[in-house]
Amino acid sequence: MTSKEDQYARQADGWTEDAYADVGAYLAHRAELIEILGPPLRAGETVLDLACGDGGLGEALLARGLRYRGVDATREMVDSARMRLDGRAEVELGDLNDYAPPEPVAATTVFRAIYYARERAAFFAHVAGFTETKLVFDLNPRQYVVERVRSELRAAGFASI
Repeated sequence: MTSKEDQYARQADGWTEDAYADVGAYLAHRAELIEILGPPLRAGETVLDLACGDGGLGEALLARGLRYRGVDATREMVDSARMRLDGRAEVELGDLNDYAPPEPVAATTVFRAIYYARERAAFFAHVAGFTETKLVFDLNPRQYVVERVRSELRAAGFASI
């Protein structure tokens, strides 16, 4: 286990509650943005959450009528997400660079984790292969050249950014 994996393993219990001051409001807002930014999602469509942590976002997406599939590279986070979501969603162990869902998804999200992409352009192309409607992620524009990221997204097939 790497030191980063060990850090997440130790923090798995209570990750969401410890990470946000107002968990409900923050995740409800994030879920709303996922649903309405770009082409809107419809009830019943699936959102794949890469680097899902303990699945906190899953609760907010399920409450909006969306289906949720979470993936995280840390076993303890996956276990916490499964407990949190209590069978209402699929949660799997996997690396965001390599994971592909069993069927296409409407949207893919990557929050607070885009820096885990080994090679960002290849990651975007990989995600484009199974994402039908949109990719939603965050990044710090002080750390990334935004126009380069846009260019990589366009090259991967994401026409509307």
